[in-house]
Amino acid sequence: MHRLQTLFAALVVVSSSLVRAEPLPVRVGQPLPQARKALLAAGWQPRPTTLAFPDESLQKELTEPSLLIEAGFVEVEYCSGTGANYCFFNYIKKGQCLRLVTAGESSPPDHRWASVHHVLRECPSPEAIGEGASQPVGAP
Repeated sequence: MHRLQTLFAALVVVSSSLVRAEPLPVRVGQPLPQARKALLAAGWQPRPTTLAFPDESLQKELTEPSLLIEAGFVEVEYCSGTGANYCFFNYIKKGQCLRLVTAGESSPPDHRWASVHHVLRECPSPEAIGEGASQPVGAP
C-alpha cells in the first residue's frame, strides 16, 4: 500500500508541473528569427552563455555563432558545425529555462536561416553559465 501511495504522490507532482507549463509560441520547422520574435513577445529573454574550449576560447566565437551574435542573437551557445549543424539558443522567463535547437545553416547577411528542430525545457549546463551570463539581456 505504501508503494501505491508513493506512486500516486509522484504522479500528482508530475501532472501538476505539466499543467503549469504554459504552451510555447514556437513550432518545429519555424525559421529562427520568427521563433525568437514569438518567444520575446511571450516574455522569454535571451540568456547568454560562456561555454569555452579547454584553451578558454569561447565556442560561440566560431564562424557561424559569431555571425549570429553580430545579427543580434546573443543567446546562441554553440553550433555543431557538422552534419545537420545544430545550434543551441538559451532563454529564461521567471526562473524557467528554455533551449531552442535549430538545424541547418544560418547566414544572417544572406538572410538564410536555420529552422527550429527541437524546443526543450532545460537550462544550459553549469559550465556554460559564466560570470554575469545568468542574467537575461534585452533584445537587440
